[in-house]
Amino acid sequence: MESQLTRICKFLASRIVPGSEPLRAKRDISYRDMADLLGMHRITLYKVMRQAQERGLFSFDKNSDEIFILKPDEFYKEAHL
Repeated sequence: MESQLTRICKFLASRIVPGSEPLRAKRDISYRDMADLLGMHRITLYKVMRQAQERGLFSFDKNSDEIFILKPDEFYKEAHL
């Protein structure tokens, strides 16, 4: 069974903006829809993303549609890619 963070990273990896520097992913759906798609509650999604942000894995603002990947190697490892 994949962790919640792994599912989030896989989702974000599928939305990486090609050639972006720093690496970034577009969040093109709402957090509610993203949580539903990933099989978790919206609040759980946000908590897991905040924990990853505290670890320095990625950076995001809940009002922005861009998520900046700060540690690409660790991010892709977490996503199993």
